[in-house]
Amino acid sequence: MNGQKLEQEVVQSLLTRGDSQQQEASVEQPTPLTHESAEDSLQLLLERFTEYFRGRAERDDSETLTFCLRQLYSCITTLLQQTLPSLTRATMTQRQPVASALARRHAVWVQLQAMLLLLERVESHSHLLLSTTTSVLGVLDTTEDAAPVLNAASSVGTEAWQRAYEVLSASLRAWQGQQKTILCFHTTFVSVIDPAAVALLTQMDSALTLFFDCANAIFDDIIPDVQFVAQGDDEIVATLLFDLMQQNDLLLMQIGKLVEPLQQLIKHYVVTE
Repeated sequence: MNGQKLEQEVVQSLLTRGDSQQQEASVEQPTPLTHESAEDSLQLLLERFTEYFRGRAERDDSETLTFCLRQLYSCITTLLQQTLPSLTRATMTQRQPVASALARRHAVWVQLQAMLLLLERVESHSHLLLSTTTSVLGVLDTTEDAAPVLNAASSVGTEAWQRAYEVLSASLRAWQGQQKTILCFHTTFVSVIDPAAVALLTQMDSALTLFFDCANAIFDDIIPDVQFVAQGDDEIVATLLFDLMQQNDLLLMQIGKLVEPLQQLIKHYVVTE
C-alpha cells in the first residue's frame, strides 16, 4: 500500500514539474482566450444555422446540429490542450530515473486511455452529426418556398459576429500552434510495440494530422461561411452542408485508423499486479 502511494506521489510530482516547465517556457506568450469564451463564440456563429432553418427543419434537428458541432469543438480542444500535452510529459518521465517503472507505465497508460475515450466521444457525435445533416439537407428540397429572411439585423448582429469570429479564429490559431508540439507516435513508441505493428504507428501519425486538418476545415472554413448566407440561398447552404458531411466523413475515417494502434499501446502499458 505504501509503495503504491509513493508511486502516485512520484507521478504527480513529475507531471507537476512538467506543468511548471511548460508555464516557464511560455511566460512571454500572450494569454490565450479561454475555452469557454471560444465555445460561446462558436455558439453565436452557429445561431445562423438555427435562424436559416427556423420554421423549416424540425427544431430538434437544428439544435442537434449545433450541439454536435459544439461537442466536436470541445473534445478536439481538450485533446490538443490537455490530453496530448499530458501524454507528451508522461512519456518524458521515462527518461527520468526518479520515477519507478510502474509509475511511468501507469502515467502513459492514463493518457493513452484518455485519448481513446475522447476519440470515441468524437466518433459518437460525428455519427449523430452525419445523420442530422442528412435530415436537414432533405428539408431544403421540401420547404424551398419557406426560406427565411436573413439580414444584418438578425439576432446575430454584424459587430457581435465579427467579435465571435475573431475569438474563434484566435482559438483555431492556438490549435495550429499546439499541433506542432504533438509527439511523434512512431518515434516515441516504436521500441515498445510489436514489430509487426510498427507500420500502425506511422499510420497513426498521418491519421492524427489529417484528423486535425478536417477539424480545422469544419471550424475555420465552413462555419464562418454560414454568416454570409443570404435569403433563399438554399444552394449555398446545401453546398456548405455537403462540405460539412465530407469533412465529417474524413474525420471518422481517421478515427478508425487511430483506434487500433491506440488499443495496442494501451494493452502494452496496462499495469498488472
